[in-house]
Amino acid sequence: MGGPDWRQIQQDDPHLKVLAERVRQGKRTSGQAREDAHREERRWWREWDRLAMRDGVIDRRLWDAIEDTWRWQILVPGPCTQGLWEKYHISLGH
Repeated sequence: MGGPDWRQIQQDDPHLKVLAERVRQGKRTSGQAREDAHREERRWWREWDRLAMRDGVIDRRLWDAIEDTWRWQILVPGPCTQGLWEKYHISLGH
């Protein structure tokens, strides 16, 4: 039994779909287009230098100071975050 299909989830999100295409092409959107973009898109554009397409999924590279290594974090569409936090909370036994 597999986990979520993040590629499809990102493609179904109108904001991440635009970003995914740009990351895939390696072409950052112009400054004015970024300014005119939806708030959620602007949030990810600020992370441009940390974004990469890995197995068809947009990930963000983060430094883990505790482990002294780079980690990859999947970009999760805004509407999905509440459900993820609930699952995480439940998995902790709460």
